[in-house]
Amino acid sequence: AHKKQELKNAWKMDSFSFHIFDNLIGIAKYNLWLNNSWVLAEFDNKTDLLTYYFDEDTPMGILNFKLEVIDKLGNRAILDY
Repeated sequence: AHKKQELKNAWKMDSFSFHIFDNLIGIAKYNLWLNNSWVLAEFDNKTDLLTYYFDEDTPMGILNFKLEVIDKLGNRAILDY
């Protein structure tokens, strides 16, 4: 129930972050989509956080994130949230 409450109140937040990392090789590339549109996200190497900052172009209502992370060997992981 706690997670559902956090998502219900997400419209009050000003950003949304994902913790992404690769223990062996390192991350080569990432892509983030919001409601099927690619969006710019900021990656912090020190904290391994990929952050999308809400702005005037962020749609109202239900937000669907799709995250693609590719390591330096070309291995790909995808998360739909």
